[in-house]
Amino acid sequence: DDAKEYMKGYSLDKEKFTQYIQSTFRGAQTESGTKFMPYDYQIEAAYKLLKFRKCSGEIATSSGKTLISFMMFKYLLDVEKEKFILYIVPSVDLAKQSAEKYELYESYLKVHSHNWEIGILRAGLTKEEKAKNYLAKIDKIYPEPTNDVVE
Repeated sequence: DDAKEYMKGYSLDKEKFTQYIQSTFRGAQTESGTKFMPYDYQIEAAYKLLKFRKCSGEIATSSGKTLISFMMFKYLLDVEKEKFILYIVPSVDLAKQSAEKYELYESYLKVHSHNWEIGILRAGLTKEEKAKNYLAKIDKIYPEPTNDVVE
């Protein structure tokens, strides 16, 4: 039964999601002063990808896939109160590029609520590099349970 519920998606209200995006981007502008607001199709794509968890979207080159993921992640962090998000991409360059774009998008907003700190896991990292990696801090976010008894 849990699997069936998961496949249906979760109760994400389209109107509330759209209102969240519109209020988040209200007054947003680029460094040159150009209004910055996602297109309706980008908001729709972000909504559907969140709503229907096991799905994929086919989106043309240069149509704003990074902005769509930014909206999804921002919603998950702000509204759903997620502590971290695992974002899998095919290359280190794309991971760095996405992080730079997230910082840029955040700077366009009137209210800045996130530092888009990332960690990149890849083959060939030394122990020292792994230790410095942001994802190595997960144990601080989700510490191991203790056997301490609270009375």
